[in-house]
Amino acid sequence: MQEVADSKYKDIELNHDTDNSRDQFQKTKDHRLDTVIGQITTCFKSLEGEVLKAAAILTDPKEWPKNDPEELASFGNKELQMVWDHFEKILEDKGSSLEDIQLEWPQLKVFVSRLPCVQLSTLWQDIFNDDKQKQRFSNFLHLVELMIVLPMATASLECGFSAIKRIKSD
Repeated sequence: MQEVADSKYKDIELNHDTDNSRDQFQKTKDHRLDTVIGQITTCFKSLEGEVLKAAAILTDPKEWPKNDPEELASFGNKELQMVWDHFEKILEDKGSSLEDIQLEWPQLKVFVSRLPCVQLSTLWQDIFNDDKQKQRFSNFLHLVELMIVLPMATASLECGFSAIKRIKSD
């Protein structure tokens, strides 16, 4: 014979079959958490390695060539294509096109190379806060927004996975 538990929550009477309800709840919880873990893993799997390196190269002017305008002109084009390929759908949804970003990229490199003292910690903030530059590089800045929020290490993701696994095993 099955045990039935009765209780109230905010004056609403709750009745459930404890044996079957717990089993069903556990199965549903496990399935949902497995689905979430699978989706997160899929989303971030392609960020391992090359895309992160490309993003770091594009957003860090210290990595850019100095004293050679020709080298600076061609610098980062391969990385730009790689990052575009990864975020194409998101960028197109924001109204950016590869052609527009490719037009802005050389102009941005020249602009940044002419700054008297480039401080990476404030460079992108300064550009985002300058309405003229924000308009001038609007498409490339969509790409920068995505790149500067990427986790450069997986520690934060691993903590999230651990938390999900703890919930799942409870």
